[in-house]
Amino acid sequence: MIETTVISVAGLSGRQCAEKIDNILTNSKGVDFATTNLEARVVTVVFNVAEISREAIVRAITDLGFEAH
Repeated sequence: MIETTVISVAGLSGRQCAEKIDNILTNSKGVDFATTNLEARVVTVVFNVAEISREAIVRAITDLGFEAH
């Protein structure tokens, strides 16, 4: 089943941070699409729940050093 989630991310300071998050997520198994909105400080992710959980996506972002909810 495909789902879309929006995750708040604290600590985004520029395009490089957003690209880092987007790259990690889009290369994760089960993630179909990820895009970061710097102004809103959120990441929108489309993913297959049979392959990856929302919690695993949040963990991938926090592993990069950001606070994600």
